[in-house]
Amino acid sequence: MVSISEEAIEEIKNVMEAEGLENSYLRIYISGVNCSGVQFGLALDDEVREGDVKTEIGGINVVYEEILEDYLKDIEISVIDTEFGKRFLIKTSSPDFCGSCGGC
Repeated sequence: MVSISEEAIEEIKNVMEAEGLENSYLRIYISGVNCSGVQFGLALDDEVREGDVKTEIGGINVVYEEILEDYLKDIEISVIDTEFGKRFLIKTSSPDFCGSCGGC
């Protein structure tokens, strides 16, 4: 199951409020796949699509495609401070891919 740290929940709510999108959904999606594994992205979305799973985490409505459920079992969303400001970090404890391309 997806988990979101308390700090990330507050930051997501702050972004939603600042953008006037308090009623939006936090969408988790696959942004890419490489020999290091699946890379996930986050976006604010105003609709639930056919085939989406909808859940609530810490007062945030979260959606993702049903086919992603196995990938999202152990996803943890947190916030890190960088020299460029706060950033969301999406971690998984699933084994990395590797050996499937010439870049490894």
